[in-house]
Parts: sequence; structure tokens; C-alpha cells
Amino acid sequence: MRASSGAMYFYDGPKSVTKALDQLLGYTDNGGRRTSLLIFYREKDPDARIVDTIAAIRAHPHCESFDSSHADEDRQWGFVVRGSGDPGRAPRAEVAFIPFVIA
Repeated sequence: MRASSGAMYFYDGPKSVTKALDQLLGYTDNGGRRTSLLIFYREKDPDARIVDTIAAIRAHPHCESFDSSHADEDRQWGFVVRGSGDPGRAPRAEVAFIPFVIA
């Protein structure tokens, strides 16, 4: 059983966030329970894009909950998502969204 996994993407709009989260959901279906979504932003001030990213994750049909308790201190947001399999049986996973700015 895989304990953790992750995906890295360059931000290219909300659809790129959905694509990244869908990739992570494939890992949860294969046994991953803790995942990381690393998104790189090519802007000096990506705050608006980070807000868009969080909204896209929260809007995903498999997102069950959202935790922003580490947002101020660690600039990290947590989500609980359910895998893409059978809605009643698909495994749940914790996803840590961590933004990186490379302007």
C-alpha cells in the first residue's frame, strides 16, 4: 500500500488545478492516503491565483472538506478528497496544497 504521493504542476488556470487533483485521485484509488499538490506560479504576486486554486479544489466534486488552519503560518491548505471510484467505497485521502512562486 502506498502511503503518500504527490503531483507538481505549473498553474495554467483552474482547469490545470482540476487536472492535477484528478491525477491525485488516481493515487488514492491505488492506496495512497496522504498526498501533496505542489503548484508553481510564474507571477510575482500570485495571491489571486492561489485563491482561484483553492476555489477550484473546493469545487471539485470529490472534495469533502477544507482546512485553512495552517494558511497563515505555513502557507499550506488541507483538503480531504474521496477517490474517483465508487462514491460509497472510494478511499479518502488528505491533500496538502502548497504553492510555490518562481517569478
